[in-house]
Amino acid sequence: MQIFLFFTTFSVFDNFFFTFSTNSCRPAFCICDIFARLNQTAMDNNSVKENIKKTRRASGLSQSDMADRLGLSRTAYNNLEQGETKLISSKVEQIAEILNTTSEELVLGYKPFRKDSGKLKDIHAEFDAAKAEMVRRHTEEISKLQKQVETLSEYVEILKDSNRTKDEIISMLKKKLADESQK
Repeated sequence: MQIFLFFTTFSVFDNFFFTFSTNSCRPAFCICDIFARLNQTAMDNNSVKENIKKTRRASGLSQSDMADRLGLSRTAYNNLEQGETKLISSKVEQIAEILNTTSEELVLGYKPFRKDSGKLKDIHAEFDAAKAEMVRRHTEEISKLQKQVETLSEYVEILKDSNRTKDEIISMLKKKLADESQK
């Protein structure tokens, strides 16, 4: 029974890591999201055009609407969105204004955190809480596993003692059998 519990507990411990790594845990998702955002430093024209296209569609505007608001022909705006025309910073600002967003959000693809934003502090606090909970769970799990190792070690000693007793009985029976065969 103890051996079964050992493997069951190990499986639960293993599943915890699997669960954490598949981002089903909200704090883990936030942490992964932050790291993904930090790694998005290299932006190219394709990323920007995709962000503009996605934001335009989400805003319910057509390419013609955008072209009219920017003072461009539909073909010129289409070329801009397709990446055939490089963006000019003033156009990015205008596009952001029309889409009711910031140029940073269009270029980066997400709303950047401001240093004075409470959101960053909230994420940091959530990360610390998740980290503390993980440490607590790991410590608890390690303690359980150590107890199981101690129990299994005791069983090993009992089995070794039983084996020595068995060997002594076999040795005595062999000796008795040899003595009887000599009589």
